[in-house]
Amino acid sequence: MGKLIGALLKTGSSSISSLLFNMVSVKIITVSLGPAGLGLYSLIRQAVFTFAAVGSGGQTALVQGISSRDGVERDTYIRTVFWLFVCGTLITVALIEVFSPLIALVMFGENADQYETVIRWIALPVVLFNAYIFLRSLLNGFRAVGRIAIIEITGPFITLLIVYPVCIWVGEGYALSFVWMLSASQSVMIFFAFNVAKKNGWLAPIFFRESSKIDKVSSSAFFRFARTTLVTSLLSMGAILLVRAMIIRHDGLYEAGLFDVAWMLSGAYVMILLSSFGRYYMPTLTGMSNVSDRLVLIYQVIRLSTLLMILMIVTVIVLKPLFVNILYTMEFLPSLDMVRWMLIGDFFKITSWVLSIPVLANADMKVYFWIETFWNIGFVLLSALAIFVFGQLQGISIAFIVLYACVVVCYVRYAQRTYGLRLSPDVLLPWAGGLCVVVIASWVTWDDRAVSWETSFALIMASLLFVCVMLKKEERLFIINKLRGA
Repeated sequence: MGKLIGALLKTGSSSISSLLFNMVSVKIITVSLGPAGLGLYSLIRQAVFTFAAVGSGGQTALVQGISSRDGVERDTYIRTVFWLFVCGTLITVALIEVFSPLIALVMFGENADQYETVIRWIALPVVLFNAYIFLRSLLNGFRAVGRIAIIEITGPFITLLIVYPVCIWVGEGYALSFVWMLSASQSVMIFFAFNVAKKNGWLAPIFFRESSKIDKVSSSAFFRFARTTLVTSLLSMGAILLVRAMIIRHDGLYEAGLFDVAWMLSGAYVMILLSSFGRYYMPTLTGMSNVSDRLVLIYQVIRLSTLLMILMIVTVIVLKPLFVNILYTMEFLPSLDMVRWMLIGDFFKITSWVLSIPVLANADMKVYFWIETFWNIGFVLLSALAIFVFGQLQGISIAFIVLYACVVVCYVRYAQRTYGLRLSPDVLLPWAGGLCVVVIASWVTWDDRAVSWETSFALIMASLLFVCVMLKKEERLFIINKLRGA
């Protein structure tokens, strides 16, 4: 537990800094361009993430491969994966250029001709994103957690520096400026990550000329793992892109902006927790050969993530009108109809992520594929039902809760069969009690369009008291000592 908390504290501050930079940048976009401008930016950004499936799908396989290998075998694996990344990225760029008119038509409908050039240039940040993901995964595989945390601040900081002039250019009709902004952010992070990797000699295997670039055994191992994460990553990013495109085509950019607020507000703070845990959790669990040691770590992460997310989610729930006003503008208050549902869903989302890592660490890719595919296809279908049949964006948020609840059940069943996970009181009581606290806080503030400070303070204190009661004595003392710098 000590190493876990230490890693969390080490990376948490950088994640918060990155989040704050991103939030200020989004605020500037919102004030300058309004909901429609935010909707456009979110769609372009989501398109980049979707087409960069080579990086997002291969990063877990690379981290897992480095963590589970040593010496020459590890060097061969790194070199092979690098060239596979290169080949995959080139194929992606070719597909974007060939099918850009069709992609623009799917994303923008009748305005496709206006944005076809933007789609073509999306290839640039896609290439940069894949390059950065390779370097970040390389650093993560070698447990360079602290340096990753520092590097990931630089991209959002650069975005913050240039976002205002970019908004001016977009307002004058140059939507391509959003693509340049995304590219600049990735380029800076690539520069620093490359220097760290080069200084430590982690890039040396890539340029070792006496060996073949792509090793059959390593490529087979990579594809055995990555083919699933590649498809599920593409499904995940594509599902969100498709939902955004459906909203734009049915309701317009304004409603797409409202959806982006709900999606970002419910996901931004979650990423602080998940990214902080992920940099330690995945490589550590993969490197453990003893099943009992793995089970202990899983228990620790479930407990700690549960206790942390209770306070985080309740705070966002009771202050959600304030966050919308500060981070966006009053125009976005209707997004709270979606946000209130998604914040409850975040409780299940975090738990599902914690329980998905043991599946990946165990390389049970068939299980991971079907569970993640179920969520993504289900999300698209239920969202289409909400948009086109019921005409209610709230339906998307309800689908978010239902699907993540189902995913949690699936991953729990897997952990019970594979690792012998028992839902002991140490795990079940904080989780079930925390869910009750979150639901009560949401119910009390359900229709609020302004913050009631007395109610908010009472609910936050109640959640904090619950967390303190659930913490074991040794956990409480360790956290206090860490915060004091002892």
